[in-house]
Amino acid sequence: MYLIVNFFFFSSVASAISELDKKLRREYDTALEVFPQLVRKETKITDFLRTVDYDVPKAAARLVTYWKLRKAMFKERWLLPMTQVRISTSHHPVVIVSR
Repeated sequence: MYLIVNFFFFSSVASAISELDKKLRREYDTALEVFPQLVRKETKITDFLRTVDYDVPKAAARLVTYWKLRKAMFKERWLLPMTQVRISTSHHPVVIVSR
């Protein structure tokens, strides 16, 4: 049952994304084309649906907005996985975002 419901929401959100303006979804489309595993791993549709009480059009808009903001914030590193590695040097801890 869970798989059927999950598939229903996935296809509904995918359909809602395709209906959005191309300018709004440009970064999402690019990320999906270049690195589909990253999109699936780091932007789980169920997380976006829960945030908006399972409102499919709102979840679709939030998902594509996430990728637009991610590109704006991380510039040329926007398609790299978001992982953190903590390195401590003497008494000053440093957090490095790496591949």
